[in-house]
Amino acid sequence: MPPLAYSIPEVCDCSNAGRTTVYKAINAGDLTAHKRGSRTIVLASDLERWLSSLPQIEAKHSKQAATLARAVSQKGSMLNPRERPYPTKNEPNPRIRRGAV
Repeated sequence: MPPLAYSIPEVCDCSNAGRTTVYKAINAGDLTAHKRGSRTIVLASDLERWLSSLPQIEAKHSKQAATLARAVSQKGSMLNPRERPYPTKNEPNPRIRRGAV
C-alpha cells in the first residue's frame, strides 16, 4: 500500500526536486503541506497534483526538425550552410551578447 503522506525529504526523493524547490512551492501555494506536530507532511494526492501541474516541455530537436522540414519543402532541397536556422560551433550566435554593454 503506498503511503498517504510524505515528509519533506521523502517528497524530495519522490519528485526529484530539491528541498528549496519544495519549500518554494509550498510558500507560493502551489503545493499544499500540513503540520503533524513539528513535522511538515505533504499528502500523496497533493504531491501528485503539484507534479501534474508542472509545465510540459517540448523536445529541443523537434523545433529544429520542423524548421528544417519546412525549409526543405519550400526550397525542394537541403539548406545552404549559410542559411541554417541555428549557428554551428564555429559561427557566432547572434542571440548572445558579447563584450561590454
